[in-house]
Amino acid sequence: MFGFGKKQSYLIGVDLGNDCLKLAQLANGTEETYLMAGQCVGRPADVVPGTARWQRWAIEVMRETTANGHFKGRDVVAALPANEVFIDHLKWPKKFDGKIEDALFAKIRQKLPFEPIEKNTLIKYIPAEQDNLIVLATERTVIDHHLAIYERAGLAIIESDLIGVELPDDGQPLLRICTALLQAEVNIIQAYPILVRPRGRPAVALMVDNTEMGLETLGSKGFTMITEGDLDANA
Repeated sequence: MFGFGKKQSYLIGVDLGNDCLKLAQLANGTEETYLMAGQCVGRPADVVPGTARWQRWAIEVMRETTANGHFKGRDVVAALPANEVFIDHLKWPKKFDGKIEDALFAKIRQKLPFEPIEKNTLIKYIPAEQDNLIVLATERTVIDHHLAIYERAGLAIIESDLIGVELPDDGQPLLRICTALLQAEVNIIQAYPILVRPRGRPAVALMVDNTEMGLETLGSKGFTMITEGDLDANA
């Protein structure tokens, strides 16, 4: 992660796993990004993961931890425990009627580690190279349970927009992108590689603290943006 100039705290990152609960929050100093607050609390041995008692334990820990004065704000980004998400690599379906998610469900239903009920299965997919897909699936009830935990703990899940941008033909393409943003005092929070190449060039997805300014800055510097339409067309 990168910081530039102004002081600012980021969202609270929450990792609610079966064995422990982790919270962390970064902030920008005058010259660098630093860990402003962090906490890791182990699950008591007599608390069984996934139970109502486990949920109450998680809610209590979140409330106490975020109220201790070290963390700023109540907005969080979070992830599901790894054991709650099914991941598979598939070929793009050649023929299907209706939505692509229906075709993907038919392909993975026998592999799912939970009861394969389509209405209760949330499916997301990421186009990869050579007509491949990365498919992620989880139960909607699991998501509802986790959202309820955060809500009862007084926290709000935030969905962040990403900026997709092609890497320029340069010896240090990522450095050029980062430099352009940081010179405009746009802070880069996270960066991810984009597996597909809509125009045959590598690309990255960036989470920044000011999406509108980031898009304007990169556009004015001549960088090529990647849109959802580009990804869908490539798929």
